[in-house]
Amino acid sequence: MLSRSHLDILNSADENESARWLSAIIREIWPYAANIAQDMIIHYVQPALEANVPVGLPVPQFTKIDIGNNTVEVERVRVFERHYGKDDNAAVFEADIIYDGNPGIEMTIGDIPLGVNHAKLKGRVEVLLRPLVSLIPLVGACQIGFINSPETKYNLTGVAALGNHPWLQGFVSSVSESLLGEMAVLPNRFAFKLIPNLGFFSFATHPVGILRFAALSGSGFPATDEHWFKQLIGVSALPDVYLCVQHGSTKFQTAVVDSNADPVWNNQVFDFVLASESPSQEIRIEAYDSDVGQDDFLGRASVLVRDLVKRGAMDLSLSEAPNNSKPELKIAARWLPLSTDLRDIQNAIIAQRTGIGRPKNCSHLLLTIDVDEAHNLPSNKRPFVKVIVGEQVFQTGPAYDLQDVYSVENPEFERSFPILLLGTIDAGTRIEYKVIDMFSGELMGWAYSTIAEAVAASPTGKTYRFALTKAHRPDANLQIKVKIWAILDKPPVWELLADPNRLSDS
Repeated sequence: MLSRSHLDILNSADENESARWLSAIIREIWPYAANIAQDMIIHYVQPALEANVPVGLPVPQFTKIDIGNNTVEVERVRVFERHYGKDDNAAVFEADIIYDGNPGIEMTIGDIPLGVNHAKLKGRVEVLLRPLVSLIPLVGACQIGFINSPETKYNLTGVAALGNHPWLQGFVSSVSESLLGEMAVLPNRFAFKLIPNLGFFSFATHPVGILRFAALSGSGFPATDEHWFKQLIGVSALPDVYLCVQHGSTKFQTAVVDSNADPVWNNQVFDFVLASESPSQEIRIEAYDSDVGQDDFLGRASVLVRDLVKRGAMDLSLSEAPNNSKPELKIAARWLPLSTDLRDIQNAIIAQRTGIGRPKNCSHLLLTIDVDEAHNLPSNKRPFVKVIVGEQVFQTGPAYDLQDVYSVENPEFERSFPILLLGTIDAGTRIEYKVIDMFSGELMGWAYSTIAEAVAASPTGKTYRFALTKAHRPDANLQIKVKIWAILDKPPVWELLADPNRLSDS
């Protein structure tokens, strides 16, 4: 059940405050931001591109980086009276930002020259100031994340503009969306420390709950123009419908319901980690017809999380559907609170182990892993940390050298991972941590902990400084904090789906 405090925050309607002063400040400091932008692209985007390039394709290399003269504009700001979640040592505001400019960015992909001479980005960000301190500048760190995935458009130059390599447009769009999601779309945030030597654990953020979402049924989906081929070979022309559901940077896809204009999805339930109590959070849904080759688009819809949670279940009309059709969807959701109470965690472990009736994408347990820093690593490497829990794999960005700030010998990774524990989990389940060189793939050291250790450290969590096995130096170490949470869902959502109207009362 959604608590009254959550409802108050989700439904808050503070007046939008003027953002002209903020846009004016950005315009003044913009010329000085060029070096920062170049540094971020070289040290964050370039390595991420290298990690995301499909097998067999050459790695893109930047040859020119110029952010141009057009600045980021802030349209409106909403300041919240409440502090972030239950933490009284933080403040939060939201801002709508737009960038519509003409950067001069050039790169090569193998022998193919490629450039971007126009880019547009529009979205709403949450700015979290945490912790608040009694020293200048009064804020320890600033964290920024897009609440929903922003709108992006790019104009490519080079051979891509000539149409000789149409795959490049799709490649750039998919990789840029993936990178932006990994870096700065909730639950991910881009953090800037404002006080030197501030410990990561003092400003690391944790989830505020779980959104358990269910796709129930649809109606009125059309056969698309591509179905002449199905008719030719004697196959039903009805669409094979599936849904892509997105919250923040997380996406799920339902099963395909074959040859049915009125599909019903059985037990299609997904857990989304809620990193914020922002009233602007959305669930975005796109429907497709599964086909050989490219799938056909059947429409899209979006709904505010606060509205869906308040009603429990609702019908949505899809826009942009083909053939003047008006398909509809029935969906349901519930906001589930988290608990660090030991009894709740022990009960959740039992429920997770038995798994009776639980959909594969849902969990009774959430793990948060804060990867802080390493020490005494080799100076000629580009280390990153890979976290492995069962079949789930997460990784930080690579460390880099920046004079007087960062070093690859003592890197600060400063990345939090909220991890839903899926499948069969017990007290002996291992959580592995591997430090890997990005250049060579060499294992630079590893360590592990167990679920039992996280449970024993409840409710505060356990901080480790692991001595890294197989490291180049015997004093190499890695600092991690692990915390486990029970997801409270009584009765389980999947038991209520036979009568979704009960969701709003439970």
